[in-house]
Amino acid sequence: MNQVNYAFWIIMLVFVFAPLYLVVVSIVIEDETNRHKLFIFGGIIGCVWFSMLIFKQMNVEVVYGQALLDYWYATNPE
Repeated sequence: MNQVNYAFWIIMLVFVFAPLYLVVVSIVIEDETNRHKLFIFGGIIGCVWFSMLIFKQMNVEVVYGQALLDYWYATNPE
């Protein structure tokens, strides 16, 4: 049904990439000021990615959902 799995990448972003980014930055960067700046930067980039993926997922659902709605209205006249 859904040929593009944006939902998978949303789940990966939230449960894998974001925590991994936080752990790696915490381990690698020793200076507290630079670490805080990278956390802010990563949060902004993560929000942008999340927003783009959610937007793309909703567009895919609208496209695939429209065909189902048209079929439903064609077979069930009201």
